[in-house]
Amino acid sequence: MTDIFCVHGHQPAQTGPEDTACATCGEVLHIRCPTRHEELVTTRFCRVCGQPLFVTCRNGHQTPAAGRFCAQCGAGTVAEVPDTRTAIGWAETPAAVPMSPGSADPRLPTFMGAPPGTPVPVAPPRPAGGRGWWIIGGIVAVVLILTAAVAGIIALTSHPATKVVVAPTPTSKVHTHPDDTVAPTDSVPSTANSAPLALLSAQQIDSLLTQSANDRSQVTGATPLISSCSDPATAQQELSQAAASRQQLISQLEAIDVAPLPNGTQLVSLLSQAWQASAQSDQSYAMWAADMEGNCPPGGPADHTDTNFEAAQGTDATANADKAQFVAAWNPVAVQYNLPQRPAGQI
Repeated sequence: MTDIFCVHGHQPAQTGPEDTACATCGEVLHIRCPTRHEELVTTRFCRVCGQPLFVTCRNGHQTPAAGRFCAQCGAGTVAEVPDTRTAIGWAETPAAVPMSPGSADPRLPTFMGAPPGTPVPVAPPRPAGGRGWWIIGGIVAVVLILTAAVAGIIALTSHPATKVVVAPTPTSKVHTHPDDTVAPTDSVPSTANSAPLALLSAQQIDSLLTQSANDRSQVTGATPLISSCSDPATAQQELSQAAASRQQLISQLEAIDVAPLPNGTQLVSLLSQAWQASAQSDQSYAMWAADMEGNCPPGGPADHTDTNFEAAQGTDATANADKAQFVAAWNPVAVQYNLPQRPAGQI
């Protein structure tokens, strides 16, 4: 049993966190944590037990944390921690040395070529007074200057400035024709005002994509329960919930004002089509789970010739094509507004 695997049973060649999709079907890969919980390979920590999903071996490779040895070089994944005192050359605490009265401690450092054990001379303390009064006087002077400056600022701002009103001259506005009028300034579109609106629209779409990734994780976790005949009833419930969630995402997506966003209408259309196809696929998988409930052999596998399973596979292909077109149009926009890029397998 491999720690990184495809939910459709394909054997992936990937061994590290940089490889997230199955080389055969393009689905996001799964990984088992050290306590055998299943998670998406794009996550870094198990959401059930909190343990890390990847560790670094002694040769610097990223490898699944569930194994004791690196999947790339075979090296151990836990390095020995050296004694830090030995590593930096600390000596053991010297034992007590017997000393006669008036003799110097031989463990003390030397100073200016003096014999070992000679204490380092210490300068006598400087008498109090002297420059201390100068320092106090300087601090008082700085405080007085700052107080005067603040008082001046308050005096200037307490009296409103005199407004100068210039009467318009008869020649200030000339019309050569009755229809020759000046357009109001608010009729001119402002690029500066549209930039924050475009950022807001992009952030709203990105938030929906994050919710969609969670739904995708729920779907990929439910389908193995059907294939292995382990719990088709639970899989049916989770797939039905995922389909309903995708329909809600479509409604929220269509309510976003994407007019200020580059290619906003195209982005909404592609994403809506992808989610609609995914919702149909989730419903077909749920119906397949209902067919397999009570009809699965112990330990599986489930019947993959079921008509509902074949229907789910067909809408899956349509959804994957729509997702690929969407991420090709979305990722440049995400980079422009400093948002995370998305792979098609997480939509």
